[in-house]
Amino acid sequence: TFVLIRYGIEIPFGIIAQKLGEALTDLASTEILLAAVVMGLMVGFDLIGPVSLSAFSVATAAYLTTGNAQLVTIYSVCFITVAWTAFFGVLCCKIFKKGGVTDTNDFNHAKTGPINAFFENIKLTVAPSMPLAMRSPFTYIPGFMIGSALGGLFTALFGIVNTAYTDGSLPAYTTANYTFGSVDYTYADMFERGDVFMSFTLPLRSGDFLTCRLPLAAIILVSAFVG
Repeated sequence: TFVLIRYGIEIPFGIIAQKLGEALTDLASTEILLAAVVMGLMVGFDLIGPVSLSAFSVATAAYLTTGNAQLVTIYSVCFITVAWTAFFGVLCCKIFKKGGVTDTNDFNHAKTGPINAFFENIKLTVAPSMPLAMRSPFTYIPGFMIGSALGGLFTALFGIVNTAYTDGSLPAYTTANYTFGSVDYTYADMFERGDVFMSFTLPLRSGDFLTCRLPLAAIILVSAFVG
């Protein structure tokens, strides 16, 4: 099992992630629309694996070096779209009695993804999508990829950037216990530290309503339904 995981999955996927990250960095500087599509495909294929995290690294590196939060906004939309795609997928299977194999608990699980995306629980945002992808990979994984790619494309096409990342209006993230001392980190601090499971999904709860929250909500819903 160790040999299979180490040399059949971990190392090859690590190499793929590195190469894709380099290509995505080049694309983002010249072709933002294509970069957004590639980012969506990476997130939809791998969720929280090395390929998706490679896209995350590219987005946060751009934010740290230029102060531009566009790629972080795109990544967050791609990520949230996966949760909604899983929900719509299960819903369609239930309504039309076709598609991937589902069981009686799938709907209850799938609806928790969008809920957790809103409340910024990163791990549980895509956790319900994983068993669906494992059980019906040829049904759900392409759907995740298409939905996320479309969400990224629309976000880039309309030039939506959550300025809350850069204007200081996002709340600080507190670590440790107040009794023993705690540290408040800004989102830039967390990106620089390489923290992964922090609330980069905040565009749904921050930023201007008309130019950020409402357009992103519409993009996510439409893209996920298409997926």
